[in-house]
Amino acid sequence: MPQHGGLPWGDNIMNRTIKLALSAAIFIGTGVAHGITITAADDSTTLVNALLAGAGSGIAVTGMTFSGQQQTVFPVNSPETSSGTFSNTSGTYGIGPGIVFTTGAVEERSYTDPDSNLAVTASGYGDGPNRVTDNSTAYFDDPLLFTSKPATAEQEDLLQPISPFPHFDVTELIISFDVQAGYDRVAFDLAYGTDEYIEFQGSDFIDIFAVFLNGMNIALISGNIFNVDHPDFAAVTGTELDGLLAPGGIPLLSLSGSVNPGSNTLRFIIADTGDSVLDSTVYLSRLTGVAVVPLPASVWLLGTAAVGLFGRGVLKRRSRQAKAT
Repeated sequence: MPQHGGLPWGDNIMNRTIKLALSAAIFIGTGVAHGITITAADDSTTLVNALLAGAGSGIAVTGMTFSGQQQTVFPVNSPETSSGTFSNTSGTYGIGPGIVFTTGAVEERSYTDPDSNLAVTASGYGDGPNRVTDNSTAYFDDPLLFTSKPATAEQEDLLQPISPFPHFDVTELIISFDVQAGYDRVAFDLAYGTDEYIEFQGSDFIDIFAVFLNGMNIALISGNIFNVDHPDFAAVTGTELDGLLAPGGIPLLSLSGSVNPGSNTLRFIIADTGDSVLDSTVYLSRLTGVAVVPLPASVWLLGTAAVGLFGRGVLKRRSRQAKAT
């Protein structure tokens, strides 16, 4: 069985070595013009506002909770953050502006390596070429012992039914909301990819992304959950991700679900599985309510006529039965 590195579930010093080796590479004069431009953010209000931007019809947010990852790489004091907002002037993956969650770090970090004195760039998730295979950032519960940052007990209870292995480096946004009269669904756009493609398909180390709407996971495409084992994963250029969930080669996806007339809860969650290395990333955009679509007048008239004809038929049958007796 392939392993991401070290022992299963990654709680050993070897993971730190792997993380530094995989997440950093030297680049000279790439000159990439970024369309997806990410700004690290871990504030729930900032993230929710960016997710609703340009859409948001019919949704009245009543509460929000965010839990993500942030650390500073020693000894170069370079920040690593698992969440942010993004713009997308180039239209990479076809997705509009919104928010990005990753089991790695959203920033592209440039610094001078203190040991080699060389300029180093660690790749984030703005757009550009795929320059680092197996791009990886691990978060640590104990930065001195290099132990992986585990999911909380509540997060494990949520994820275990769909991904029955330990989870790490979790980023989660919970939105409570009411829907206005005339709306019966919510919808949003997304693009999801991973650096586990293609080497770790079929292994125990398959990261998970899920969206729970009132407790039910709606992150399904063709009935399958979001991970590297989905049959529609493919290599799609555009960012550092090795592969994306792209039915028919199209990475722009839309999800929707029915809501209650009153209060509702929407929960976005992404997590490393089995250990804390190799990144998976999701871009989310344009969360909005979907209005109830009334039937056209012609359909109502047809339905009324059909009911009338059915009623007349019943009356005629009853009349014939009465005469027969």
